[in-house]
Amino acid sequence: MLDKIEKIIYGICGVALLGVTVLYAWKPVPDTDPREFIPDSIITSAPPKKLTAPKEGSKQAPLTANKITTEKNKILGKLRKASSRPISAKDIQVKYMQIQKQSFDFIKNESNWLPELKLAGSRVKVSKKDSSHSLELTNIKEGSLLRSVVGLESGDTIELINGERWDFDGENTLNYRSQALEMIDKIQAGGSFSLTITRDNAPQHITFSLLE
Repeated sequence: MLDKIEKIIYGICGVALLGVTVLYAWKPVPDTDPREFIPDSIITSAPPKKLTAPKEGSKQAPLTANKITTEKNKILGKLRKASSRPISAKDIQVKYMQIQKQSFDFIKNESNWLPELKLAGSRVKVSKKDSSHSLELTNIKEGSLLRSVVGLESGDTIELINGERWDFDGENTLNYRSQALEMIDKIQAGGSFSLTITRDNAPQHITFSLLE
């Protein structure tokens, strides 16, 4: 049974498209594909066409320039509330990470993630300014899928998930799982979700979607 911190990582990484939040009762069979052959995600500074011009019949609303600006301002406001230092709009680096299908299929399997999550560490950070929580990640190895597929590194601090603050208190693990499953379904249907992190004291806003 995962301890309190591992449960937190379990839930959060699932929301970050890791698929870690698959219910224990599913008991999937571990994937046999070697990790070294799981393709890296593709990172761009511009949104992919599937988000700006979704296919007809898709439930994904087009990602317009106005929506991008509005979301960025919302993120900026929440970061400012918790930060003791000034943050401007130009400080936020915006990225779009497209997960390749082979990688997505691999990371949906809970059994593929448990060994890596047990090695990874984290600590909850509480803002002295507004008492909001964030989660600093540690011990993410060079070859970890947390790096190659999701783009996270040791020292990254998860600030917001889909533009919202999380408590990271370990009491909402089931709620994390429920939301994660919804996010996985949304990604499979052609949608997206976002993760806002701080890396080297600079904020990054990352939007995840499946590569077409």
